[in-house]
Amino acid sequence: MQTTLSKDNIKRLIDAELELATQLQHLLQQENDVLSHRFYSELPAITEQKIRLVEQLEARATQRQQIVAPDASAKRAWQGLIDQDALLKDSWAQLQQELDLCKRVNRINELVVNRSLKATQRVLSIIRGGSIEQDLYSRAGDKVKARAVGSYLSV
Repeated sequence: MQTTLSKDNIKRLIDAELELATQLQHLLQQENDVLSHRFYSELPAITEQKIRLVEQLEARATQRQQIVAPDASAKRAWQGLIDQDALLKDSWAQLQQELDLCKRVNRINELVVNRSLKATQRVLSIIRGGSIEQDLYSRAGDKVKARAVGSYLSV
């Protein structure tokens, strides 16, 4: 699909991408709430929607790249049109901010999942009678290994 490089076409492309990024950001916030409240049964539906939105965003970014990438003059023309039009410049900046927010919220969600996974693994290991070593500090401030065995710590 060949799109001509005009302000209206650029605005439509940016707005479509911005709408998808906003939907993704809201979905990531919803995912964060689900993870924080441990409503794990809701995760499959959210994951499915998230995959669909990311695929659509990737398709839009590819479409944009096909317009900009043919040569350096196309890239300069794209940037020139954005720089010359305050509305385009604001929309482009808003898209970049929304995508950055999506990355940050997604990273937070990843950390929450990892923390929850580690806690679950610790509990399962203790339940199974295993032990987990943790770093603790002595009175002198030296790092020592401690093992969690059952419900007791031993150094």
